[in-house]
Amino acid sequence: MKIIKLFIFSILSFYYYYIFWMNYDAILSSRGSKKYVEKVFLLYYNNHMKTIYCPMGADLLNHGHINLLKNAKSYGKVVVGLFSDNVLTTFERVPINNYENRKKILESISYIDEILEQDSMDCSELIQKLKPNYVIHADNWKTNEHSNIRNNVLKTLESFNGKLIEIPYTKGISTNTIIQKILNEDKLRNNYILKSKKLRQLIFSEDLEFIMEAHNGMSAKIVEETGFKAIWASGLCLSGSLGLRDNNEASWSQVVDVLEYMSNSVDIPILVDGDQGFGNFNNARIFCKNLEQRGIAGVVFEDKLFPKTNSFIEVSDGQKLADINEFSGKIRACKESQINPYFLVIARLEAFIAGYDVEEALKRAYAYHEAGADAILVHSKINTSKDIDDFMSRWDNRCPIIIVPTKYHTTPTDHFRDLNISTVIWANHNFRSCIEAVRKTSKQIYDDQSLNNVEDNIVTVKEIFNYTKEHELKDDEKKYKV
Repeated sequence: MKIIKLFIFSILSFYYYYIFWMNYDAILSSRGSKKYVEKVFLLYYNNHMKTIYCPMGADLLNHGHINLLKNAKSYGKVVVGLFSDNVLTTFERVPINNYENRKKILESISYIDEILEQDSMDCSELIQKLKPNYVIHADNWKTNEHSNIRNNVLKTLESFNGKLIEIPYTKGISTNTIIQKILNEDKLRNNYILKSKKLRQLIFSEDLEFIMEAHNGMSAKIVEETGFKAIWASGLCLSGSLGLRDNNEASWSQVVDVLEYMSNSVDIPILVDGDQGFGNFNNARIFCKNLEQRGIAGVVFEDKLFPKTNSFIEVSDGQKLADINEFSGKIRACKESQINPYFLVIARLEAFIAGYDVEEALKRAYAYHEAGADAILVHSKINTSKDIDDFMSRWDNRCPIIIVPTKYHTTPTDHFRDLNISTVIWANHNFRSCIEAVRKTSKQIYDDQSLNNVEDNIVTVKEIFNYTKEHELKDDEKKYKV
């Protein structure tokens, strides 16, 4: 019966289509407007054609996209759900082309009838609202990280008898493979960019991840050797290693010089404590530009005034926060001027440090994320995780949350997993342990006026040579010696 009805509908559709165009001139003369004829046809088209929904990012349009759209058009009216800039940024990286540019490109493709902005990677809600006859998608999401979204789409379609059609994935061509091909032309820049990609993957991981502090090239090497996936370059420790206070006494250029040694010493990514950006939005984006040029993977900016005061130092009239709009502009300026699409700009909330409640913290977090922050670092100075608990109980998981549990170190790590924290930073413990070791060794030698009681308790000179790879230089000397 369904086949007979479909056959009759097809015959009638063809008949009305034929009558319409045979009488085109008569309709045109009766109404006197070509636009009227087009409107009548579009009304007929929209009321009788099946609706096809295709979610996509289309950042760098390629023949894989065209192949999918061509297939979709053969089924009826094609509606593209175009991912917003925020979705693409959260998913993997900052888009090469922003939403408006991507939309303009798609509007020139004849296979597409309508474009809607999709504000979530999971298109189930929009599908429920649109109720298309079909959703068409490449079949690679059956086994990749979006398989759970596929399951949600199938359940949504079942609720109104919609169908999922999966087109074979066009292998060897995608936005990411195009970017990778470009990067491979410049191996040095490729290595720098991949460090940011590694850090982004770590912070957006579903598992709780950990970042360890380092403050110079040697400590960075040791952190990498230990097995940590990323390094935290603490403002306190970088300043302290220079013998300076954590009050912006070290200039951004001095900080960048140390970071360059660290970056050249390791293959794992470095996340930098950028204080409040060393000034206004322009200072901050210049700082970011220099970080990118040296292969630094990301930066954290705190929403306090310049010059900063360390968060754990009590101030008589309280720590002062930056204006929300001013700090949001700083974040936006850094994101819009970055070259490396994977480079992370993270906003650090100092609301709890300054004595504000969770409402103020949430208000600022939403604003900073809206401005383009890739993640939010929630800071607290009390000796329990109450501030973090209160924040996470209200947070809607729109982006990853990072914490620094220096003061509430007795909180079990599993509690952070239960809260859905993304990343924990062990912020200053290597530098602090170095101070204790140097102090102890110096006192021992001073008191004894001898080295006898310290040699067995410190590393050998040979171990230093191993870290600095002296053996590689010896091999190269043999290779290149004239």
